[in-house]
Amino acid sequence: MRQDVNLTSLDWEDMELNVLKLHKKVTVVTLLERGQLSQRQIAKLSGVNRRTVKAIAGELGRTGSNCTTPSTGPGETAQPCPPSPPVAASVCEPYRAFIEAQLRLRRNATAI
Repeated sequence: MRQDVNLTSLDWEDMELNVLKLHKKVTVVTLLERGQLSQRQIAKLSGVNRRTVKAIAGELGRTGSNCTTPSTGPGETAQPCPPSPPVAASVCEPYRAFIEAQLRLRRNATAI
């Protein structure tokens, strides 16, 4: 038997909704903008899920991790990580012209 629920009689204040509270979002945004902590550290510090921190960072246009080393004392700024090494060339690079020609003929990867 199904009992109908009168939505007007529910106390919305007592219900837990799956929405991030404004003060927590502001905290995450502030920490992301400072750029001194990684997303994982921000999640641990603020008590917000890592995926939520990543989503907020995506909204701000900051994808990936904030690669900085934490400062060791007051007044010191964080130093950025060294640049990543160049990506190695593909093994298929010598055959690029042939592969592109076959793709223009609408052949799939298995047929090529």
